Amino acid sequence: MLDTQLVSAPLFAEIRSYHRMREYLHKHEKSLTNTMRAICLMQCDGDKPEAAKILKRVLKGEIESVEDAIMSSACHSLLQGYEVMRAQRLTAEKEMARLAELLPIHEWWISVAGRASGGLAQIMGELGSPSNYSNPAKVWKRMGVGIVDGERQRKKKGAEGLRHSYSPRRHAIIWRVADSALKHKKRNHYGDIYASRREHKQESWPEAKKGHIHNDATRYVAKRMLRELWSEWRRAK
Repeated sequence: MLDTQLVSAPLFAEIRSYHRMREYLHKHEKSLTNTMRAICLMQCDGDKPEAAKILKRVLKGEIESVEDAIMSSACHSLLQGYEVMRAQRLTAEKEMARLAELLPIHEWWISVAGRASGGLAQIMGELGSPSNYSNPAKVWKRMGVGIVDGERQRKKKGAEGLRHSYSPRRHAIIWRVADSALKHKKRNHYGDIYASRREHKQESWPEAKKGHIHNDATRYVAKRMLRELWSEWRRAK
C-alpha cells in the first residue's frame, strides 16, 4: 500500500499534530483579537470603522494618537498573548508546508493556481492517508461534503448525527481551499467547473437565490478537488 511504500505513517502523524496545533493557536489568536476589538469599540463608542483602524495600529505597534497609546496600554497583556500565539501559528504553518512537500502528490497539487502547500497539509491533517478510503464518496463524507440518507451532509442530533458524522471544522477547511482556488487571479480549471455548475443550477433551480447557487457550485468544486486528490494519490502507488 502507498502508506508503507511511499509515505510513512509517522509523516501523517506529524502533519496531523502540527495541523491540530495550528487550529488551536488560530482559534485563540482570533479570540484575543476579538477581545481587543471589543475594547477599541468601547473607546470609539461603537464606531466599528474607527475601532478597526485603531486595532490595526495597535497590532502593528504604531502609536499615532493619545487614543492609540491608551488602547495599546489597555491591550498590553492581550497583545503579548496574541503575538505569542501568532508566532507559534506561523511556525506551525511553516512546518506543515515543509511536510506537505514530502507527499508524493505535492507537485501535482501546487501545479494548479490557487492551491498551496498549506492547504494540502490542512486537508491531509484531517483526512489522513487517502489509501484508507476505498472511494471518493468516503473522502467527501470525511470532509463534510458528502450525501447521507439522500441529503447533503450536515450537523444533526442523535442517531442522524452519528450517520452524518459532520464536522464543521473539516467542512470549513475544504471550503476555504476550494474558495481560494476559485478566487485566484490566474484562472484554473475549477473556474470552468464552477461556471458550468452554476449555469446548470440556474436553469434547473430558477427560484433559488444567488447565494444558494454560489454555495452549491463551490461545494461541487470542493468535491471535484477531493475526487482528483484521491485519484492522483492512487496513481502515485
